[in-house]
Amino acid sequence: MRELRGDFRDIFNGFSVALDLKKLFAGFIGLTFTFLIVGALPFFIGSHLTQGAVMGKLMNKNYVCIHEVYVQAWQAIFALPWWGWLGIMSGLYVMLMVVWAYFGGMISRIAAVNLTKDEGLEFSKALSFAGKKYLAYFSPWIICALGFLFFFLCNYVGGWVGRIPVVGELLIAIFLPFAILSGFIMVFIIIGFIFGASFFCSTISVEGSDSFDAISRSFSYLYSRPWHYIFYNLVACVYGAVTTVFVWIFGLLMIGVALWAGQLGMGTKFNEMIGVLHLDKVIFTHGVPPPPGQEVSGTVLVAGYIFGVWLVIVVGLLISYMVSYKISSQTIIYLLLRKKVDDIDVKEIYEETEDEEELPDVDSAETEKEKKEG
Repeated sequence: MRELRGDFRDIFNGFSVALDLKKLFAGFIGLTFTFLIVGALPFFIGSHLTQGAVMGKLMNKNYVCIHEVYVQAWQAIFALPWWGWLGIMSGLYVMLMVVWAYFGGMISRIAAVNLTKDEGLEFSKALSFAGKKYLAYFSPWIICALGFLFFFLCNYVGGWVGRIPVVGELLIAIFLPFAILSGFIMVFIIIGFIFGASFFCSTISVEGSDSFDAISRSFSYLYSRPWHYIFYNLVACVYGAVTTVFVWIFGLLMIGVALWAGQLGMGTKFNEMIGVLHLDKVIFTHGVPPPPGQEVSGTVLVAGYIFGVWLVIVVGLLISYMVSYKISSQTIIYLLLRKKVDDIDVKEIYEETEDEEELPDVDSAETEKEKKEG
């Protein structure tokens, strides 16, 4: 039975809450999309900017340094005018928010239910909740960016007004307080976003509210209790680092022992299988890998690729622990700050009622039945 005390000791529940297969799987899917967006998109954009040179090097089997190709792709992007690379970076930001608004919402909702109700949440219900609240999860990230951009453009346009001969400098001097006020709001948004954005998903998952409430509560709790915020996050970071090391050591030992025992039983065919994807360079093996270029059977080839997929999934789940812990710990910190600021019990959470969307379906079915009988 999980007990919440309403103080920093609740943060130590983060390990047990984060180490949940549903959260790890959601994090793994989110990381997969992130890798595809951040990893693959620059290659295509850079190749377009260099008239196919970047993609040509990537497809060249003799060109093995993928890292260098990736760097060249980014260099081609940043060689654009400032508005060009800024537009590409903004597009990447929006695409990543599209992904993590959904999967981050799922993880935070499962974590919120785990913490406050001490019970699990079905994966399908987490999917449904994230789908219903998707716009609320996604909007705060865009609203904050647009809010900052609005006040930035106000000062930018004001600077252009200052170019008007004679009158311009006088107008700038007169309305300087408004520019300073605009600067205050921009800094307020920047600080609130950098340090409070991690509460966006938690707010919606706990309160079942909208995007404006998420921004309001996140900024309010941050600015109302900054020292509590810093202390809670320091505890969470230290504890998270320790538990991440433990999870990784345990996970890698698990993989290593399993593969070592399997190789002893399988023999040289094991080396052939892992040689398909050159995994012999990253996996400890007991024996000599097959010579380069040696032909392998079709079944060994297929088995090698399946082997690689399973390893990617297992290692991906280990990496996903960091994502799961980050979101889970921020949900705990949100509950603690909410108690400090609004004096709301840490176990209080928004609970969904029966799905009202099913009612029209039942009524329409009964109506159709009455028509047929009539």
